[in-house]
Amino acid sequence: MDSSTYVPGQQEIIQFTDPNANSNDQPVNYGPQLFDVMKGVSSAVGGAQYLVGLSLRTPNSTNIPLLAGDASKALGDDLDALLLGNEPDLYTAHGNRPGIANYTVNDYIGDYSMVFGNLEHTPQGDVLSEDKIAGPTICCFWDLASIIQSGWLDKFAERLKYITLQHYPQNNCQGKPQYGLDYYTAHANAVSLARWQEHGLQRLLRRCRWHFQHVCGVDVDGRLRSADGGCRLCGRVPPHA
Repeated sequence: MDSSTYVPGQQEIIQFTDPNANSNDQPVNYGPQLFDVMKGVSSAVGGAQYLVGLSLRTPNSTNIPLLAGDASKALGDDLDALLLGNEPDLYTAHGNRPGIANYTVNDYIGDYSMVFGNLEHTPQGDVLSEDKIAGPTICCFWDLASIIQSGWLDKFAERLKYITLQHYPQNNCQGKPQYGLDYYTAHANAVSLARWQEHGLQRLLRRCRWHFQHVCGVDVDGRLRSADGGCRLCGRVPPHA
């Protein structure tokens, strides 16, 4: 998603921009009609929600708030979340930030903060206040627990809808997947995949339990004593999960 560009004046849904691109990474330009198609699909099937990616390769780009605002306006409630950054832990290895020799978590936090500020002032209004941001969407080299301890979560928790990760049990780049979709939808396999970041997930769970008890007003039996809307960070998961 990071290599494609939103072009608001483009009439076509998508345009392939690099005929020599690798088959598993095809950059495109896409226009607002894409959101119309997505909205139409949601209506046709009785409801579907979407995750829309916002690139962090150029965090000061005006295209980021432009895309976020147009996607939010076009999709409305069908926009589930905006994934801010795609696999930032690969930026160094893939040369995605050539001006930075070693892209670190601190660099990431700075970029996140910059985009957060810009999302408050999109052409379509304040998108940040919709509380639909997700991250860190790491995949490979960074540790979730370290990111949490770095201050990223403390700084951005009030606006985060999801904590997101990407992990690959197989390499599909050659077009010959070992597993089908049913593998990923099996609960036991999902639990196994999540063990990759088990330390970080345990830290989040402890934080969620404290949050439910002290902020959301959940008693030991899991009954909600107040509905102040302060449970967004943990997705309202049961306190005894």
